[in-house]
Amino acid sequence: ENYLVLHSGRGFSKKDKIEKPDIEPVKPPPPPPPPSAPYFEALPELDGSPRFVDFEQDIQARSLPGKSVLYTTENPLNQVFNLDLQFGAGTYQLPHLDVAANLMNYAHPQGKTLDEVKQTFQALGCSYSFGASQSYFNVSLSGSEEQLGKALELLGSIMKAPIVEDKKVKLLVDNELGGRKLNER
Repeated sequence: ENYLVLHSGRGFSKKDKIEKPDIEPVKPPPPPPPPSAPYFEALPELDGSPRFVDFEQDIQARSLPGKSVLYTTENPLNQVFNLDLQFGAGTYQLPHLDVAANLMNYAHPQGKTLDEVKQTFQALGCSYSFGASQSYFNVSLSGSEEQLGKALELLGSIMKAPIVEDKKVKLLVDNELGGRKLNER
């Protein structure tokens, strides 16, 4: 029968070495300064030495009932607060706690939908999230200090009686199953 056979070996052909010419490279002129340069050049230089946190003076610790401690500090830079709650059990003690944290991110209180909760937090200029690490279950809340009370009230209503819609549970289950399929490969 008629057929074609091609045998190819991989290799590199020899190349002739070219010597570099004895010419000075052309240096382009420096670009002109941007229009904002005079403004930044007029700014005074700040002291660049770091200011370390003094745990004795900068942070106040208050004991709360049930082996809890509240640590607070002033924010002298702006009117933004960050509240982080850490509960002393994590995925090491409760292996499925990360699933519960993911569910809580889709939870809403009785009488409000998840979209209404998100819109309310957005109107307050605040955000929240739930998470789990190996050692802790975390709840984070941040936003404008003026809205701290309203944000805490709304977050508390979610934590007291969370409701998660079936379609959100299905979404999380599908994500978990998809992740497991990827890990099997």
